[in-house]
Amino acid sequence: GDITRRLSLAEALALSVQKNLNVEVARYEPLIAEQRLLSAWGSYDPVLSANIGRVKTEAPNTFSLDSATKSQTLQTNGGTALTALLPYVGATVGVDLETGVTQQNSTIQSFSRQYDSAVFLTATIPLLRGLVWNEPWTQVKLGKLSYAGSVDGFSLALMDVTEGTINAYWNLVAAQEQFRVERKSLETAQALLGQSQTQYEVGVVSRVEVVEAEAGVATREFNLIVARNSFENAEDILIDAVFGAELAAVTAFRVAAVDDPEDYEFREVDVARSVELAFRKLPELRIADLSIQEREVELKFAKNSRLPQFDLTARYGFVNRSGQD
Repeated sequence: GDITRRLSLAEALALSVQKNLNVEVARYEPLIAEQRLLSAWGSYDPVLSANIGRVKTEAPNTFSLDSATKSQTLQTNGGTALTALLPYVGATVGVDLETGVTQQNSTIQSFSRQYDSAVFLTATIPLLRGLVWNEPWTQVKLGKLSYAGSVDGFSLALMDVTEGTINAYWNLVAAQEQFRVERKSLETAQALLGQSQTQYEVGVVSRVEVVEAEAGVATREFNLIVARNSFENAEDILIDAVFGAELAAVTAFRVAAVDDPEDYEFREVDVARSVELAFRKLPELRIADLSIQEREVELKFAKNSRLPQFDLTARYGFVNRSGQD
């Protein structure tokens, strides 16, 4: 036979939230949005770079004071740089360390082996395009809004499942009660029909009253069929809301709502206060507001991208040179 599960409202809510796939998907959206935001902040991570090079040149000597017939130079150069993009303003700052060794055969140079080293502080500040509304900062702002929207999206999915389960539960209770009333009404109409038939047989009432009683039974039979159909549909809706992810097409399963509406406390609702809270806290409105803010950020970035490129670049440092004869 069919399996019947006795179900309270609290249990129905817990199971529907636990097993609903939409809630499960929405649960991961804030985690995904958080990683995207961290990725956007990655544009501001310092970058360490290094390079090394070796160049050898030979050329005929064109200096009459130099006795060498062929100029020979061997250079070994290297450098290390640490650069970082500053949040908000979009300025780039850095520290460059450069070293080099030059070996040459010229007799008029002070050193046959020359050592060079330098350290520079650099900065590039955008004055028009890229000031504030540059690509990295825009992605950070959009990432923050996306994360907030994903949190509200999870709340919305949770509220939708909760609301749907509560409505399905009490609709089943109402349909079950209506089915009970229609069944009782049919029993009453059948009893009245039997009484009318007995009275007709003894000549107390006319045949018309018997026909009217038969019509009443037929009407109540029809109402019972409708009520039973509504009850079974309401039962299917609640089963799908609570156990849908676990069911197969051939699953034989029924539920029985055990909570009584009379056991719940009646509360008066302050309409004005409820509207105020709804406009301030409803996830749908917050998501819509965040969507507007995202479009505003994109508009600011687009306007900034139309500006000409005009940057201020500064470089300051020290150079040291030494060598061997």
